[in-house]
Amino acid sequence: MLSRFREASSNLRWPRLAGFVLATALCSLLGSQKLGILVPGLSQAGQSCGQVGCHGTFVAAAPPGGNGIHVDVAPSARSLQLGQAISVTTTVTGGQTGPGSPGGFNSYLGAGIPTTRGSFVAGSSSRVSVLGTEITHTDSTWRAWTYGFKASATTTGLVEMWVACLTADGDLMPTPNDLWAFHGYDAAATTSTPVRLYVNAARVVPFGTACVGSYGQHPVLGAPRSPNLGSTTFTLELHGSAPLAPIALLLGANPAWTPLDLSVINAVGCTLWVDPQVSVALATGPGNAQRAEGSAVIGLPIPSSPGLSGARLQVQVAIVDAANGRGVPITMTNALDLTLQ
Repeated sequence: MLSRFREASSNLRWPRLAGFVLATALCSLLGSQKLGILVPGLSQAGQSCGQVGCHGTFVAAAPPGGNGIHVDVAPSARSLQLGQAISVTTTVTGGQTGPGSPGGFNSYLGAGIPTTRGSFVAGSSSRVSVLGTEITHTDSTWRAWTYGFKASATTTGLVEMWVACLTADGDLMPTPNDLWAFHGYDAAATTSTPVRLYVNAARVVPFGTACVGSYGQHPVLGAPRSPNLGSTTFTLELHGSAPLAPIALLLGANPAWTPLDLSVINAVGCTLWVDPQVSVALATGPGNAQRAEGSAVIGLPIPSSPGLSGARLQVQVAIVDAANGRGVPITMTNALDLTLQ
């Protein structure tokens, strides 16, 4: 019976209008966007709060961008150890800025990346989905929300957070006056730029921070496997880089190295975290520059000599990043401390 009802109702012309009216009524009843919205994949390419539910449905959807709206996402760390918990702050500026204009956000872990690599943790003004793979606001009077992310205790690899924010005009109606944008360099882009984190394997300890690269994006360096003696498959992974860019893998074996501020060579904001005793020239792959889609997988075979057990190596990547705006166009990643065993 249920299947017949669905088949019959799909042939009617009024469901779209009825859905619009119902959405408007529910939004008015619930105080519009106060509780946010949780829809898997909502923050990914081509869809967001400005197109679904309380802030735009069907023909009433506003395009992204407008009035200087900008989305910033600031995690307290980007390259993580297994099980590490961090804080994340999402901020929206611009858009609707009149008195009483509400704001909201939605963030989603997905786009083909296994969600077992971590989950969101609700903050004081946010709530998460049952699986922890999506988070949204619960207080629309805010324009910045701080919440948590906890890395998996067992599963390593890249994590991508897809984020969108909205500023509403407060009239409780889904109209194009509700301005929204994805996270990324271009507020009018119809595709989100993911915030990239990395969950590292055991005996891989990240330290230091990357300096911001071109188009305001941050590269991240990680390792999906532990540095075992005799391993021919140990690799490093670089994500969030300028595409088709020359890079140098820097290797050191000096844990007591004092970090060097690269402002001395006009690479302001960047730090050399390792004592570079060896360097290897490589390059990132292709991709969209504004979305920092350049990446590289760097093989680093480890000798099987028992005498190396307990030895420590430090690694970092330097990127030739022509659009980063520095006098010397270098962007430096975070560093990793590897304990061989």
